Amino acid sequence: MFGFLYTRESDSIGGRVPKPVIDRPKMLTKTEFLKKWREKRVPGDDDALDEMSQESQPVDVDRVLSVWKQGTKDEDPRYTTTNNIIGLKAPTRATFVSERFSIPQGFSSSFNGVKPQNSGLNCGMTKSNVHPSLDPQFA
Repeated sequence: MFGFLYTRESDSIGGRVPKPVIDRPKMLTKTEFLKKWREKRVPGDDDALDEMSQESQPVDVDRVLSVWKQGTKDEDPRYTTTNNIIGLKAPTRATFVSERFSIPQGFSSSFNGVKPQNSGLNCGMTKSNVHPSLDPQFA
């Protein structure tokens, strides 16, 4: 309340030390990077980007499966792990997912982070903080 009357010692730490001169280039923040990126863009490129994002090229499944390399490790067969066995078998034409369909998220986005109240039944029994004889359910 009366903070203006008092000063903290930590407020003056480093006050007399000159700022260092940095000779290497400064790392851009995300905001600065995006600002520079927008300045360099050509104004007519938006239409081409929108068309490319909406048009999906069909995936040649046979070509993808012919060059498939699974990233499993060579292990000692006496000590195999389940994770290595799961990824050991390459996908077939029937199991390979070549296209994915999305669903609009308008309904889920409309909640804006509001979560429903937990209305579940609380079945927990509370012990007495006063004396153990006051909680007969644990006797």
